[in-house]
Amino acid sequence: MNTITPLTGYPAVGSSTSDSANRGKNYQPRQGQIFKATVMEARSRNTFILDVAGRSLAAQARTPLTVGQTLQLQVMSTAPQVELRILGDSSNLLAGKSITLLGDKIDILSLMSTLRSAQSSPLSNLSTASRQTLESFSLFGQQSLAGKDGGSLLKQMVDRLGLSFEALLARGDTTSAQSTLKTALLELAHLFKGADQLAETTNKLLTTLETYQLAQLQLDKENIFLFPLPLPFLEKGYLVVERGDQEKNEQTEDEERLSLHLSLQGLGNLRIDVLKNPEGLYLRFAGDSKESLQFLEQFKDDLLHAIIDTPILGISFSHEKINPSADLLKRLLPEGESLVNTTV
Repeated sequence: MNTITPLTGYPAVGSSTSDSANRGKNYQPRQGQIFKATVMEARSRNTFILDVAGRSLAAQARTPLTVGQTLQLQVMSTAPQVELRILGDSSNLLAGKSITLLGDKIDILSLMSTLRSAQSSPLSNLSTASRQTLESFSLFGQQSLAGKDGGSLLKQMVDRLGLSFEALLARGDTTSAQSTLKTALLELAHLFKGADQLAETTNKLLTTLETYQLAQLQLDKENIFLFPLPLPFLEKGYLVVERGDQEKNEQTEDEERLSLHLSLQGLGNLRIDVLKNPEGLYLRFAGDSKESLQFLEQFKDDLLHAIIDTPILGISFSHEKINPSADLLKRLLPEGESLVNTTV
């Protein structure tokens, strides 16, 4: 989310509902208010002069702005300082989008429960492909992933979420596209848009999937891959895969870093980092609960014996402040972009 913070008194923005008593130099904006501004001048230290309703406003932003650029701004907060969000800025694919759902689980079981309890039997009105997709996700939520085929099964279900839905359609693979969760949700949203609870559950899931798609587009340029985990026992969960990039000198092409970001009832927030290189694996468990880490450390030897295909070069446990949703947003927003310094 690209933000701007005014450095001077916020000018009044005229409207039919404006209070004339509040049109002075220190007018306090309303949260959620939307208005237009034009970048009139660029100064040092990321300071810009904006024209808002004919009045000049000095503001500071980390986001690059161009003289003459027209911005649509929304008031995100008014205390302890005014913070404005740039809507529709093409420099970030997530600008103007709700990103509060990132990191949330894709709860298919709740959707199926709503479908089965509805009086109109919504499942019978769906196409065969969509009905089978929803039922397969429902069965997946009841299956154990502890067996040797658990990883393969999880990959199949992640592939069927529909994160590449548009790409499948673009290359004419309609069969694969029709078997995705996104197709089923789009069909549900169209057929039952008047049903309050069903429409709300469906649209939330659809919005969550589409937000993950936008997030992936944002991360593509960094050679990072993002996969939500549709597991019923997770409160939140996703996987981040970072591939080696020799041009950036961050990792060799033979290295790969995987990070599982999880939130589980009873264990709290966890991040499991896996660094893979030609010699083997390094594992690190980070969590916000010392008690949970101590519990997990008891099974360290079991884990070492369970992984037999690849040598374990090291395993560690670290107490850290972990938040799956916040950690994902840090990757998506350039450093310093979401919080703007108001001092000059």
